[in-house]
Amino acid sequence: TSKTDAQKADAKAAILNADFRRAVYAAYSAHAVEAITLGEEHADGVIRNTLVPYTFAMTTDGRSYGSIVEKYAAELVADYEGIGHDAWYNPELAKTFAERAKEALGDSVSEWPIHIDVPVYAASENQKNMQLAMKKSVEDAIGDYAVIDLQFLEGNSSVYYSSFYNMPTGEENSIDLVFGAGWGPDYGDPSTYLDTFRPNYEGYMAKSIGVF
Repeated sequence: TSKTDAQKADAKAAILNADFRRAVYAAYSAHAVEAITLGEEHADGVIRNTLVPYTFAMTTDGRSYGSIVEKYAAELVADYEGIGHDAWYNPELAKTFAERAKEALGDSVSEWPIHIDVPVYAASENQKNMQLAMKKSVEDAIGDYAVIDLQFLEGNSSVYYSSFYNMPTGEENSIDLVFGAGWGPDYGDPSTYLDTFRPNYEGYMAKSIGVF
């Protein structure tokens, strides 16, 4: 990172604020990112609003995991749209969240916008272009509050994963936001995805992002 100590402290304070995190999430256009490799016409086809892919598992009578999720979700949320719909992208709402975060943080942040470090696997042209699209969508929506500083990591994939996934604890992490996992499902039950969030530093992702 090229951030000053003050910028690092500002980023930490902002990231710990729930409204700031909501602002960044609402400013992220999954459609814009996926369109880089799939094109505008097919970009929405891979968007889902569930942790587990819809087709990950099937019941013995031929129903997909996703169809079961939709059935029960629709009973809870009448207009639920689980796949092919970017449910969280809302630039105007992102600004509202960002304004709320700035007001709440007050003097604990010395300077706006907040600089957010994001690692990028430089050897992959697709990933570079997808992260540039992510940067544009976030900054177009809340550029007065957040700036995405892409960190292009040269070398093989181990260099990239060592910046976040291979870190034993969140304290040792040197990035602020990451669009990668380093993990894949270990068995054919949807519950395998919950292994990423297990407590006490057992979760494959939770341990590296500092949740526990």
